[in-house]
Amino acid sequence: MELPENLGLRRLREKALDGLRGRVLELGIGTGRNLPLYPEAVTHLVGVDPDGAMLGRARGRARGAPFAVDLIPAVAEELPFEDASFDAAVATLAFCTVQEPQKALSEARRVLKEGAGLRLLEHVKMDRKHVAWAQEKATPIWKRLAGGCRLDRDTLAAVREAGFEVERVERHLDGLVLTVFARNPG
Repeated sequence: MELPENLGLRRLREKALDGLRGRVLELGIGTGRNLPLYPEAVTHLVGVDPDGAMLGRARGRARGAPFAVDLIPAVAEELPFEDASFDAAVATLAFCTVQEPQKALSEARRVLKEGAGLRLLEHVKMDRKHVAWAQEKATPIWKRLAGGCRLDRDTLAAVREAGFEVERVERHLDGLVLTVFARNPG
């Protein structure tokens, strides 16, 4: 991940996290690469990931965080939290591997307070038909090589279908990567 990080991915992640505050849920926290990028207004971060080895690596990064961090083994489709218990939720490059994205987004909406923000930075199925076709055809092989990663997800549509209000979408790499800023209408 160092090459993509140095070529601008870190900057995109920083921008996606900018302005967050309070108690934040990170879905698919992985190795915790976002931990040093959260703004000072975050008081408590709860990170979930189904991969125990990834969470182990995230624990090392969490030690230096200037806010409380809890790392919990869980899948995004079954969040072990009370309704309306977070001020924001984040996922960066995680929804490509979530087994049931619609269910995960519904769960995120459930645990977010009314008016709370959802921030996603995700690679997605492109709008251009010939590229989307290639992404669909490559996905079965790519999933095996890249830990279940799907190249053909329409994450933006899933966000809308889950009932979030999309406030803004930033397109990167000709629409291959999106930053989605959405809100839980309650």
